[in-house]
Amino acid sequence: MKKIKDIFRRYMLIVLSVSGGFLILIYSMFEFYVMMNQQRGLLDHLILQTTSVLDERHNELEEFEELIKQDYLIRARAFEEMVFENPDIIENQEKLVSIANTLSVDALEVVSEEGIIIGSSVENRLGFDFHTSSQAREFLFLIDSTDETASYVQEMEKNTVDQEESSYIGVKCRAHCGFIQIAIGPEGLKSYWNQASIRTVLSRLPMIEGHLLFALNSHTGDLIGHSAAYEGNSVSFKDQLESLKSSSDGKWLKIGNDTYYLVTQEYDDLLLIAASSSQIIYSKIAWLIGFMTLITLLLVILVIKLINYLINKKLIQDIQQILQILNEFKKGEFDIEIGEMSSYELSQIANSINQSVKMIKTFNYKLIHIIDVTKLPIVLFEYIENLNQIFITENTCDILNLDQESFNEIKGDCQKFRTFLSTLKQNPLESHQDIYELPNSKYVKITMFDEANEWYGVIQDVTPTILERQNMMCELDESRRLARTDYLTGLFNKLAVYELVSTYLATNQVGILLLFDLDNFKVINDTKGHMEGDYVLQLFAKTIKSEFREKDIVGRLGGDEFVVFLPSNMTKQHLETKLTQLIECIRKTFKLYYESCGLSISIGSAKVTSEINTFNQLYVAADQRLYIAKKNGKDKFYID
Repeated sequence: MKKIKDIFRRYMLIVLSVSGGFLILIYSMFEFYVMMNQQRGLLDHLILQTTSVLDERHNELEEFEELIKQDYLIRARAFEEMVFENPDIIENQEKLVSIANTLSVDALEVVSEEGIIIGSSVENRLGFDFHTSSQAREFLFLIDSTDETASYVQEMEKNTVDQEESSYIGVKCRAHCGFIQIAIGPEGLKSYWNQASIRTVLSRLPMIEGHLLFALNSHTGDLIGHSAAYEGNSVSFKDQLESLKSSSDGKWLKIGNDTYYLVTQEYDDLLLIAASSSQIIYSKIAWLIGFMTLITLLLVILVIKLINYLINKKLIQDIQQILQILNEFKKGEFDIEIGEMSSYELSQIANSINQSVKMIKTFNYKLIHIIDVTKLPIVLFEYIENLNQIFITENTCDILNLDQESFNEIKGDCQKFRTFLSTLKQNPLESHQDIYELPNSKYVKITMFDEANEWYGVIQDVTPTILERQNMMCELDESRRLARTDYLTGLFNKLAVYELVSTYLATNQVGILLLFDLDNFKVINDTKGHMEGDYVLQLFAKTIKSEFREKDIVGRLGGDEFVVFLPSNMTKQHLETKLTQLIECIRKTFKLYYESCGLSISIGSAKVTSEINTFNQLYVAADQRLYIAKKNGKDKFYID
C-alpha cells in the first residue's frame, strides 16, 4: 500500500512539474509581448512629450529675443540720461567703468557728432572713428536723426579695434549731438540662450530610469543633445542614420556598453530617438517570470498537500474539530481551546491556534489599557459583525467631550455609535481631508475602514496642529502683504505695481499711466533733514491716494517717484481737468514747502495703445513726457 502511494505521488509530481514548466514558458512569451508593447507606447509618449516641449521652446525663443533687446535698450537709455544730466562724466574713465559694471555691460561709449569716440569705459577705444569701419558705420545715421528716441541694435559682430565679438546697441545722445553705444559680449547673453538650447531642453526633461533621449541632425547624423541620464562621452549614429529614420516601429541598437530598444521620429531638421535599456526590460521580465515560477511552485506544493490530505482521510475529524473551535472564536467566544489531535502536525497547528486566541485576547485588553494610561489624544474603535460587539478606548469622554452616560449608551449600541460618528462629521474643515470641527473650537481627524463584516478606525485630536497651521497661514498672508507694500508710505511698491498693471494689461487694452516726480525734493532733505523729507513723502502719498478711486493702482517706485495707473479710458480734456485740480490740491497741501523750498510736482502721462501696451512701454512713454513737463518749467503736467 505504501509503495503504491509512493508511485502515485512520484508520477503526480512529474505531471505537475511538466505542466508548470509549460505554463511558465507560455506566460514568459506573453509577458515579453506585453512588455515590448508597453515600452513602445512609453517611448512614443516620450517623443510626443519632447516634440511638445520643443514647440514651446520655438515660441519662447522669439519672445526671448525681444526681451533681450528691450532690456539692454533700457540700459543704454539710462546711460544716455546720465550723460545728458552730467556731460562731464565722459571724461572720468573710472566712473565710466563703474557705470558699465553697474549696468552689467562690457563697454560704454560716447560718440561725437563727427563720429569719433570721445568717452569710453575701455581706454583703447578712445578716438576711434566710426567712418573707418563698415560695422561701425551702421550707427552713424543716429547723428543726423532728429528723433531723440532713435536707437539701433546690431547682432553679434567683431569690432574693428580689438576684434572682440559683441552685440551693440546705440541710442541718440542729446548732450553731445552724437550717440551712445553699449557693447554686450557673448558671456552677457549666455544666460539668456543656455536655457533655450536643444541640449539644455533635453537634459532637463524628466526621464524614467533606464530610458534615454537623443536628438540628431537628420541630415548629417551629428549628435545635438541628449537626456541628462546618458553618461557616455560620445556616441555616433552617422553610419545608421538612414536605418534609424525608418525605425518608427521600434529597433534594437547597441549604445555605449548597453543594448537599447528605440523608437525614432523626425521633427523639423531633427531626428528624435527615445530608447529603453535592455537591462530594464529583461529585469522586469525576469522578475515576472520568477514571480510566476514561485506561484507555480506554490500551486504544485498545494496540490501535493491536498493529495496527502485525501490519502489520509483519518485527519478529517481533527480538521473538523479545529474548524468548529475557530467558528466559536469568530462568534466572540475567547474561552476556547482545541483538544488533542491524532497527528503531530495537527497538534502543532492546534497549539498555535490556542496561543493565537490567547494573544489576541490579551492584546485587546493591553492596547486599550496602554491608550488609557498614556493619555494619547486618540480614540480607537472596532466593530465586528459576527461578534456583535464594539471595542472602544475609555479615553473617548475626555477627547470628544462626552459625559459617561452618553458614552455608555453609544458603546453598547452599534447603530447609535454610527449615528454619533455621523454627527461628528457634520462640520468638515475646508481643504483638510477627514478633519472635522467640533464645538468649543476643537478639531478631530476621523479615519475609518469599512470592510466585509467589520469596521474600525481612529479618532485623533488634532486641535493643536490645526490652530498652529491657521496661525502660520495668517503670518504668511501678512508677510505677502508686506512684500508688496512700500514700507514708508504704505502704497504698492514697484514690484507690486508692475505685477498688478501687467496682469490687468494681459486681458485689457485700455488705461492711462501717470508718472509723478516731486520737484526740488532734494532741497527739503538738504535743508530740513531726511525725517522731514520722509514726512513729505508720506503726506504726498496720502494726498494722491485720496484723489484717486479705489480701483486705481497707486504706488511708489522709489525716491520721490510715484505712479498711478487708471484702468479705464478718459478723454484728454477730462484728464487735463483732473491733473489741473490735482496740482492745485498739491500746492495747497504743501503750501509751506512750495513757498520755502519750491516743492511742486511734475506729471507725465501715457495712454495704452496698440503700440504701447505693456508696463515697461507705458513707463518709458510717461517718463519721456515727465521730462518734457520738467523741461517746461516744472509744476506742470504733459499729455501727448
